[in-house]
Amino acid sequence: MKLKTAALIILLFIGISQAIFAQIGDARTRGMANAFTAVADDHNALYFNPAGLAFLKDTDFSFGIDWDLSFSMNALVGEERYPEPYLDSNGQYVYQDESTGTETPFEPADYDFDNDSLSPVAYDQTVDDYLRLRKYYLNYKSMQSIPQMDLFPNFAYASKNWGFANIYDLTVKPIKTEFSGEPTDFSFDVSHNIGIMGGVGIEIGGIGLGANVKYYTRTTNTIHFSEEEAETGPSGEFFSAFFTGSEEGSVEGRATSHFEVGVGALLAIDSLSIGIYSDNILGFVNEAGGFSFNWNMLETMSLGAAYTPFNRKNSDKKGFLNLILSGDLKNLGDNDTRVLALGAETGLHLGQIIMLDGRLGYSQPLSGGFSNGYTPRSGTFSIGCGGRFLIGTMNITLQLPGSFLYNPDIESMSEEELESMYGALIMDFNITL
Repeated sequence: MKLKTAALIILLFIGISQAIFAQIGDARTRGMANAFTAVADDHNALYFNPAGLAFLKDTDFSFGIDWDLSFSMNALVGEERYPEPYLDSNGQYVYQDESTGTETPFEPADYDFDNDSLSPVAYDQTVDDYLRLRKYYLNYKSMQSIPQMDLFPNFAYASKNWGFANIYDLTVKPIKTEFSGEPTDFSFDVSHNIGIMGGVGIEIGGIGLGANVKYYTRTTNTIHFSEEEAETGPSGEFFSAFFTGSEEGSVEGRATSHFEVGVGALLAIDSLSIGIYSDNILGFVNEAGGFSFNWNMLETMSLGAAYTPFNRKNSDKKGFLNLILSGDLKNLGDNDTRVLALGAETGLHLGQIIMLDGRLGYSQPLSGGFSNGYTPRSGTFSIGCGGRFLIGTMNITLQLPGSFLYNPDIESMSEEELESMYGALIMDFNITL
C-alpha cells in the first residue's frame, strides 16, 4: 500500500513538470463520439463531467500515451498525381495504372516534360528529372495530407469522489501551401497545453454534483522544416522548437495562462443517467466580482443521457456484460460549434482483469440551430475497439467523414475534393493499476 502511494506521488510530480492529457477525449470516448457527459464512468469523468466521480466503483490509476493522427481522404484513396515509372521486360518505362490495374507506357510529355524518344540519353535524363519532381511531390503530399497531429502523454488518478490529472497536449498543424514543382520548405503551427487539474464529486440522494479546476499554460509558435530535413531527418533545433517551443526554428511564439472551473451534475435513475456539464463557469463572474447571467456561459455546456442496464450507477454491482447507449448535445449556447453526438459501447468484462469492448459513434454539427435534423453526409462516423489484460489497456478508433462514406462514386472525386475530407486514427496505450 505504501509503495503504491509513493508511486502515485512521484508520478503526480512528474505529471506537473512534464505532461498529460487533453479534453478532446481519448480513444475510448472518441469511439463513442465523445458522448460521455452522462457516462462518466472512468478517469474521463474528470474532463467530461466530474459529477461522475461520485459514482465510480473502481479506482482508476493510469498512465500512458495517446496519439491522434488526422488525415485527408486523398491520402487514403486518392490516385497518385505522379505515378512511379519502372522498366518492363522489354526495357521500356511503364507505370501501373491504378484505375485499370494494367501496365501503361510512361510518357514524360504527359507531365509537361520534353520527350525526345530518339535520344536514349536525353530520355533517361528526362525520366531522372521526373523522378526528382515526384520525390519533391511525395514529400509535399506527406506533409499536407496530415492536417493535424496530437500527442498526449497522459497520467490520471480517479477514485470515488475525487481525482486529479495533468493536462498536456502537443498539437501540430501543417500550414497549407501550393506545390510549386520545386523543393518545398514546410511550416507548422505548434501549440502546447501544459498544466494540472483536479476534480471532486459527491452524491446526494441519487444526484451527483461535481466540479473540476484546471490551470494550464498554452504556448503557440511556428516552426519550419526544410526539404533537406525531409531527406536527412530533422535537426536538434527543430526538435527543441517542436517539443518545448524554444526560439530556434520559430518565427513567432507566445504563451498564455488559463484558469478554468467546470461544474456538472448527474442524475441516476435505475439504468438511465442524465448529465449536464459546463466546462468553464467563470463566465458567471462579472467585472465587479459578482455573479450575473450571461448567455455566453452556455457556449461550452453539454447535456447528455445514457442507458447502462448492466452497470447502474446507483448500484455497487457490475455485470459481466457491458452495454452503454449515450447521446450528447455539446456547446449548447454556441450556434457555430454546437454538436450532436451519439455513442454505443458493448463488450464483456471479467472484473478488472480482462475486458473486451467494441464501440460506435456519430457526431454532427448543428450550426445555425436545431432545425437541420439528421444529415449523415455532414457528420463523422466512429468505430473502435479496446481491451484490457491485467494492467495493460489499449484502445483504437477510426473516424471517417459522412461525406466520404455516403458518396456513391468515390473514384470520380477530384484530388481537391478528397483533400477537403478528413478522417482520424486515435490510439492509446496505458498501464492501469
